Amino acid sequence: MLKIKRYLKLYRDFFKMDIRRIGLYRANLLTSSLGYLLDSLATFFSIWLILNQVGSIYAWGISEMFALFTYTLFLLSIWEFFFVNTLEIPFLIFDGELDIFLVRPVNDLFQFVIFELDEESIFEIIVSFLMFLGALASCQIVAGPGKILIFILATFSALMGLEAIYLTISSTAFWFTSTEGLKSIIYQILQLNRYPLEIYPNFVKIIMTIIPFGLYGYYPLSLLLFPQSSWTATLYVILSGPVFLLIAYFGVWKVGLRHYTSAAG
Repeated sequence: MLKIKRYLKLYRDFFKMDIRRIGLYRANLLTSSLGYLLDSLATFFSIWLILNQVGSIYAWGISEMFALFTYTLFLLSIWEFFFVNTLEIPFLIFDGELDIFLVRPVNDLFQFVIFELDEESIFEIIVSFLMFLGALASCQIVAGPGKILIFILATFSALMGLEAIYLTISSTAFWFTSTEGLKSIIYQILQLNRYPLEIYPNFVKIIMTIIPFGLYGYYPLSLLLFPQSSWTATLYVILSGPVFLLIAYFGVWKVGLRHYTSAAG
């Protein structure tokens, strides 16, 4: 309990410091936010054009499709705000700066979370969340407290699954000289979640399920929008994110650390 309180205090202190840092670069925050808004609107418009021609996709109508699109934006913006420093791991390894994190008496991965917030994502979180609420309102769903709670838990699971994917990719820097190619591939795979997985071949759905790519939008939102007859599917969505994050942390990150040679060594 004392350790948890200590970590919460550390997080609070770092959060306050970073908010002050963000306040010093308001112009940068404004321009990056405007760029995000224009990019999102352009993508939103392109999807609208496609849906206007195609109509519904299986059980997913235009409203559900917009909810899926805005939900994926919201998930990514939340992840970027809190966890984007995971992408800095390869640079820390190559520059020898990882040593700084390893000698501190705080969990190494926790340090990456509190190291620096992504101020550019603040506006993204607000806009994507409002767009998501608007899309949900047009879906006219009926969801009780239990279903909403399941969806919130599924959303946390999705964020953990997203972190597990990027932590795994970044940790490959312990063995490879560049991770940029893998990051690009992963990003393109994650974009498949902008559309229902039903439209893809079965082998794609299997891959998106075994590896938690499908958590990035599709599976959590399905729990909210449609009736679920299987508790197995619900438990998969809620538990797979934390499980995959533990696997990524102990099975890839920690193994990679054992192969890491300190710059001072």
